[in-house]
Amino acid sequence: VGVEVHGLDLRSPIPDEQADRLREAFREHHLLLVRQPDVSDADQLRFTRLFGDVLVRNSYDGSIGKEFYFISNNRPDGALPVGEIEFHHDHLFYANPLKAAFLYALEVPASGSKTRFRNVTTLYERLPADLRSKADSVRCLHFFNYDDNYGGRQDPTKDSPRAQRAWHPLAWPNPETGR
Repeated sequence: VGVEVHGLDLRSPIPDEQADRLREAFREHHLLLVRQPDVSDADQLRFTRLFGDVLVRNSYDGSIGKEFYFISNNRPDGALPVGEIEFHHDHLFYANPLKAAFLYALEVPASGSKTRFRNVTTLYERLPADLRSKADSVRCLHFFNYDDNYGGRQDPTKDSPRAQRAWHPLAWPNPETGR
């Protein structure tokens, strides 16, 4: 999964032809890695919008309209104050899950990282036909309660106005590629 993009300056507007190539690379490889320090918030938003609308929603502290979140366990304003979370797909608990996430590293460790990505399309395609058929018939309830244990196991029996629930098929085709 993934491809590293060279020769791209996120601090400048990206020409349409180059934007088309980036979108195609994203459809094919599912992850784009761009190594560039000192990219402003405005530049990050401009780049992100090449791939679709940007989710602006309530933050975890109740403030409205945040476009940026710190995913950190060592900042007081970090979205993961208790540490790491299990393998997941962001926002499956919404009716329309995120198409992508843009992560910009403020601190990069000298070596190693716990952040991992998986190409679920390839995993699905490698399944034996009988397992793919079973996967195609499964629907899953995705649940997240912002008022519950954010970094731990969620309890779907707890009710909250901010508890999000959505049913999705276990396997569904990408609307842009059919895979």
